[in-house]
Amino acid sequence: YEPRYQINERLFGFGLAQFDRNTFQGFDARYALSGGLGYKVIDGDNLTLSVKAGPAYRRTELVTGVVEDELAALVGTDFDWQIADWLTLTQDSNVVADSRGSATVIIDGSSTTLNLITAL
Repeated sequence: YEPRYQINERLFGFGLAQFDRNTFQGFDARYALSGGLGYKVIDGDNLTLSVKAGPAYRRTELVTGVVEDELAALVGTDFDWQIADWLTLTQDSNVVADSRGSATVIIDGSSTTLNLITAL
């Protein structure tokens, strides 16, 4: 779920609530809550690109019964291209990364989730 509030033509605020489950990867439930700011980088008639970022909180319930709570960061994009009147390509992505309580660069985070949604 991702509500969005337009501050002006290009700048927006967002909130994000995610849930996923993957016992194959070792967790029964994983929740992520985030909020932050986004900016529409490209705002054409047929092409738009927005980027967003903000802090996140993630709770993971492992299959072993252990519960992990972490502060994280979220970075995302929203790309829409209307190729023709009847055809649109969309690509949305969200990356949530946490560092398990240590101060590290997000790329070095010990737990990262990447969601990519493509539609035509």
